[in-house]
Amino acid sequence: MMASAECNIVCDVLMKERPSISYYDVDVLARCSNRHMPPTVRAIMVSFEIHCILIDQWAMCDFMFSNLLRTISLFEDDLTSFGGCDFTGFNDSIAKTWGFTSPRVMFNENKARKTVKCQFFVINFLSPYNNIISENTLVELGVVSSTVHLKITYHNDQDNVMSVPADV
Repeated sequence: MMASAECNIVCDVLMKERPSISYYDVDVLARCSNRHMPPTVRAIMVSFEIHCILIDQWAMCDFMFSNLLRTISLFEDDLTSFGGCDFTGFNDSIAKTWGFTSPRVMFNENKARKTVKCQFFVINFLSPYNNIISENTLVELGVVSSTVHLKITYHNDQDNVMSVPADV
């Protein structure tokens, strides 16, 4: 059980004043209808700039599609084996699991940078996306995503509000 003094310290850390993460009507991309566009971003992974990363708040794990392995100079032999089940794809087809990899993923650069180690299940499946970032990674990053505004927003290490625009 936590002592009262320890609880107060934890509460003080959790209640730290930070700028609010907000979205405004003027931030909506007026030129395109984003009703049917899921938010996608780009990031740096294993020193490569990766485009078309789907932000999926409902996914329970991160995915990397097999076509991206060669782009980031990894091969099936570089993966940690996964003795689990296969996954059901977008169109109810079966996606074979090759294993998993745990690269560090960097969103934005310089002072806006936010880096997290992701554990991607690598699946052999054709997809218009390179990766799917899940709810778990979004929580770890402290990200608030907006489909309407086509961007993700978060606090950087200095507690400033930073945004990553959609990769459209």
